[in-house]
Amino acid sequence: NRIFQSLAYIEQYKYENGKSYFEKYNSRPKDMINTVLQRYQNNSSDLKVTKEDIPEIVQSVYLLKETLNNSELIKRIEAEKEISRSVEYTLDALMPFYKSISKDNIETIIDLLYNREDFLQTFERSLSTTVNVNNRVGVVNETISKL
Repeated sequence: NRIFQSLAYIEQYKYENGKSYFEKYNSRPKDMINTVLQRYQNNSSDLKVTKEDIPEIVQSVYLLKETLNNSELIKRIEAEKEISRSVEYTLDALMPFYKSISKDNIETIIDLLYNREDFLQTFERSLSTTVNVNNRVGVVNETISKL
């Protein structure tokens, strides 16, 4: 399921007119994931991810999930700010940028994101709303583009 979810976030990511967002995301990640999986089943010609990309995506998911879950910074900030479950939502927001994330820079990216108040605010209420999800990916895009 995590791989399908990651594929959906990669496929639906858009950057237009200076804004990052997930196309056709309507506060229901399952709907977006199902739509993307249907496109794969129908062999749509507009897919971003190819079979050759899958091993790198799986490796990225593993690296991100392991690093995010083991981050003392995230644990501390979640406790201090009384926010929870930020790891999965952070992973979703990071997936469109998997080619820019490596073992060498993941800790820096996490540090930069979790020290941004605009990023942390997306976890305060209704984590999966379209506004919060798109704000989160916007902060990630801005942060990674400055590295």
